[in-house]
Amino acid sequence: MNISKKTFDKLILYTLTPLPFFLITGPFLPDLSVTLSGILLITGFFLNYSKSYFKNYYFYFFSFWCLYLIFNSLTSKFISLSLESTLFYFRFGIFVLAIHYALNNLASLLKYYKYILTFCLFALFFDASLQYLFKFNIFGWPPQIDTRISSFFGAELKLGSYTSRLIPLLLGIIILDNYLNNSNNYKLIILLIIISNILVLYSGERAAALYIVIFDIFLLLFIKTLRKYILVSFLVFISLLFFTNLDKRLYTSISSTLEQINRSEYPLLFSAAHSSIYLSAYDMFKDHKITGIGPKNFREYCNMDKYNKYFEAHAGECFTHPHNTYIQILTEAGILGAIPIFLLLFYLIYYFLSRIKNYSLRTNFISKKIEAELCFLLCLFINLFPYIPTGNFFNNWLSVIYFLPIGFIFYIRYNVK
Repeated sequence: MNISKKTFDKLILYTLTPLPFFLITGPFLPDLSVTLSGILLITGFFLNYSKSYFKNYYFYFFSFWCLYLIFNSLTSKFISLSLESTLFYFRFGIFVLAIHYALNNLASLLKYYKYILTFCLFALFFDASLQYLFKFNIFGWPPQIDTRISSFFGAELKLGSYTSRLIPLLLGIIILDNYLNNSNNYKLIILLIIISNILVLYSGERAAALYIVIFDIFLLLFIKTLRKYILVSFLVFISLLFFTNLDKRLYTSISSTLEQINRSEYPLLFSAAHSSIYLSAYDMFKDHKITGIGPKNFREYCNMDKYNKYFEAHAGECFTHPHNTYIQILTEAGILGAIPIFLLLFYLIYYFLSRIKNYSLRTNFISKKIEAELCFLLCLFINLFPYIPTGNFFNNWLSVIYFLPIGFIFYIRYNVK
């Protein structure tokens, strides 16, 4: 196969550019984008276009971890089921390299992501506002259960998750673009902050509410170039809450959780259902501490009498995964499989604490590059925040969001002066 460098770069660009939009459509198109970009980058390896991007400790370490997960699946009780999650999981590691390559070789990708993510948030805000005010969106879809607003996500209820997980990435992209082009987009940033907070309130998602609070606090701590503008946006946001009932949607969701906790005779984490899941997973972990039960095997093990006793209040009905990233990794991949995730979490905590000392408290020093990198790392931290119920760690849609900011982190650290 003989593909020119120019054609190769265009194919990479066309494959990755629509990704933020694809994430609204469901898991298929984002995963297709990831897979195709990975195939292209591997092709570029043999054409000597992208070979250097595979030669780094990240890729070696990630490949070793993926091999461990495959071995874990092959030695698990339900091999074929487990391999569904692990056999091609390496594609996400190559996806990171594809993002890094595209950002470094195609300057337009950064701007495209800025425009597309901004458009997506504005479109979601417009559509969600219609659904909130008129009880249907532009497709005629009504709010979901408990009158929760989901906009284009429909029954998936991912509006809050999409917004809270990607707004730090978008903010980092805008700040980095400002740094590279010596410009400022303060008004746009303020508007995006307000919109993202309202979208999370629309969604009524508890996890997303915590993520957006972390995001807001982070802005005040680290984004010194915007502190006074952020305070203005908070005042506008609070004013909107005062004149609307947006907060009631989230309050209803949180109050139902607190009511379950108060009625319970034993300590609960988040809800009775979550506590049942965690207790069952903990028993599985105690029996398989080192290597775990195998990825995607939780759904089968929790049907066994030994682990199903915690689900009696739920008519013995199990769940498909442990609903917490760290509990899932420890249960399904064991201590060995969980080490990389914990090391990454500890690094992020250490990095943020060190930046408080050597950047946030230095009033005479401002760096847009540092602030952009902090936003990309915050995106990663939110995805790995430990004390919150989460989706399936190996879920394709979530995995795309987990790995997307890593490509930006590599780019800003190794290619931006």
